[in-house]
Amino acid sequence: MNLLDTMGTALQALTANKLRSSLTMLGIVIGVGAVIALMAVGQGAQQDITQRIRGLGTNLLFIRPASVETGGGFEGEALTLVDTDAEAIDDPERFLYIDGVTAQTITFTATYVYRGKAVRAPSIGVNSNYQYVREFYVQKGSFITEADVARKGLVAVMGSRTAEELFGDKDPVGEVMRLSVGAGRFSINFTFRVVGVMEPKGATSTGDEDDLVFLPLPTMQARIPFLRNPQGLSNIAQITVRLRDRKYMEQAKEDIKQLLLDRHGQEDFVIRSQEDLVSTVTDVSQTLTILLGSIAGISLVVGGIGIMNIMLVSVTERTREIGIRKAVGAQQGAS
Repeated sequence: MNLLDTMGTALQALTANKLRSSLTMLGIVIGVGAVIALMAVGQGAQQDITQRIRGLGTNLLFIRPASVETGGGFEGEALTLVDTDAEAIDDPERFLYIDGVTAQTITFTATYVYRGKAVRAPSIGVNSNYQYVREFYVQKGSFITEADVARKGLVAVMGSRTAEELFGDKDPVGEVMRLSVGAGRFSINFTFRVVGVMEPKGATSTGDEDDLVFLPLPTMQARIPFLRNPQGLSNIAQITVRLRDRKYMEQAKEDIKQLLLDRHGQEDFVIRSQEDLVSTVTDVSQTLTILLGSIAGISLVVGGIGIMNIMLVSVTERTREIGIRKAVGAQQGAS
């Protein structure tokens, strides 16, 4: 029996059992396709998150409070950073390589009301440097100014999506809305005038910035008690430092670390750069990709076992035919 005869016999066997052959091929396709698809999903997620982190800029440092035990085995962030820490870092004579510093309060969710319509949105208190340091600018109106910060102005800058949800097609600049935090007798209510709307930016590693509402940091300190520490200073959730060039990254980390150690007396803070975040995300994504690949691999193995079972049944069904072939002189492995 030559090669053409062997292929002809195989083709006849496949066409004689069309359903079985189709299910076998489907098992192979699904198994291989699952491996390829899940590996691609893992790699795509990793690249997407990495691009979002790097989209913040390549020369930023993020300073946050360190994690502490909060009881019951859970960890949380200590309220160890204050507004004067940001002021100390923003010293052009000491840190010649720093291009800008901005601080922001804890992100809290508030209800904003305009002419009977209410929208809940995450809100943060920031200073006037925020848009420059984060390279995130207003599209309409103006951002929070130094004058707004100095006089603790009741002004707000809306994220593009929040502005659309609350005001619809109406231009929100100049309109007055009410902010409400808490409930019952613990609620805090006051009104803000909208001075600007941010450009659309979308989701980043720090969240969806189109949903945010930006308020002057000192206003938040004065109006919302939980943002103040016992010394009356403003608790800071994050200090963002923009460097003139990323080549100063390691030097900046060491210098700022030493400054904060001198001020706090202990290392109750964490300093990270985008590359640190990218490295962490890459490690997590690689673990996720391996997990997804393992799941797909198991599916492929299970599919392969099913195919082996079908082949075994096929051979068993042809035992009589194989015996006759051997009886007439067919050799093991002969072609």
